[in-house]
Amino acid sequence: MTAVLASIAEAEQYFSIDRLMARWTLSCDSAWPVTMKCMWMRVKTFGSVSARSASSSTTQSSIASRPFSRM
Repeated sequence: MTAVLASIAEAEQYFSIDRLMARWTLSCDSAWPVTMKCMWMRVKTFGSVSARSASSSTTQSSIASRPFSRM
């Protein structure tokens, strides 16, 4: 029974996100919605005290678009 409830909760969460994405896509005036993909990378340097630094993060993003037809 617990597994069934967990599965239902997971499905409801999926549909909630799916509904939110659909609402956002429909609210766009453009026929070509933009999708942004980001990659986060965390770098930590190990070594002597002078070589050690605080961790830094690098962001690399690319913007892609896909055709979208309204129903």
